[in-house]
Amino acid sequence: MSIQDMINDIMADNNTAANATFNTLIGDKIADTIEQEKIAVANTIFNSTEELSDDDVEPDEEDWEDVDVEDIDVDDNEYLDDVDIDDEPVEEED
Repeated sequence: MSIQDMINDIMADNNTAANATFNTLIGDKIADTIEQEKIAVANTIFNSTEELSDDDVEPDEEDWEDVDVEDIDVDDNEYLDDVDIDDEPVEEED
């Protein structure tokens, strides 16, 4: 279906066919536009060339002010499962 088909239908007073052709053409245009926008958004998300600085990655000192290390349950920390810890006790300095 093309614009020429729609014009021919209008000229022939076949409004029902012209309406169907118009709806098909507009639907195709909308679908193409949405697909292009999806591609643009995906490129923005996944192909970003912006590099992170250390400030973006490392927490500020004030982020740790309210953390009490005695409240951290080391036995329940799933992130420590891969850490190899020696069984030798650490000597404390006086």
